[in-house]
Amino acid sequence: MPREKNIKQRTIKVARGLFFLNGYTDVSVEDIIKKAGISRKTLYNYFTNKEDILNEVIFDLKEGLTAEINEILAKPKLDFPDKLKIIFTNTAVTLSAISAKFSGNVRKTSPESWNKITAYKREISQMCFSRLMDEGIEKGHISKDINKDVALLTFLIAVDNLFDPLFLDQLPKDLLGRIPRHPREIFDAIIRVIYEGILTQETREKYLAKEKK
Repeated sequence: MPREKNIKQRTIKVARGLFFLNGYTDVSVEDIIKKAGISRKTLYNYFTNKEDILNEVIFDLKEGLTAEINEILAKPKLDFPDKLKIIFTNTAVTLSAISAKFSGNVRKTSPESWNKITAYKREISQMCFSRLMDEGIEKGHISKDINKDVALLTFLIAVDNLFDPLFLDQLPKDLLGRIPRHPREIFDAIIRVIYEGILTQETREKYLAKEKK
């Protein structure tokens, strides 16, 4: 059983690398077989077809990232700002391997698989950001006056669209050119907005003073 599991995991890892780099449609079953160093018969012992391999790749991505995030969230001694940055950075590293070509391919040729990716992206964003918000409020890092649900919705919309090639391609070219395209840079920008906001200290103080009147 361990040997069989290793063969399946190795094949999924190989397929994931090929799919994310070259796109889904440009990678054949033969490419996966050759790269994984297995026979066609062996591959079909574990997978029904190429789309089945794709779904296993998506599931493996979900399982790995979810476990990683849960492990970080569960660390009580990790400071909240560090925890937030580590989770965002690790998520960015994982997502950075996914090419726009892969996303576009899957959206067109396997809508059901694309829906799984989209649903998971929202699920993981909601899970980690909601728990981070609760912890931040509880430990005094985030203002209790903030509407948590609005903050969560804003984050979900940002993640959903900033990692959607179709959405980005619809933006004006001059605006698109000023938006980071690498997931790590996108998350860094989101973190900076969360930590620093968009107002200067002087303007923020004036705003808060008016709100108190």
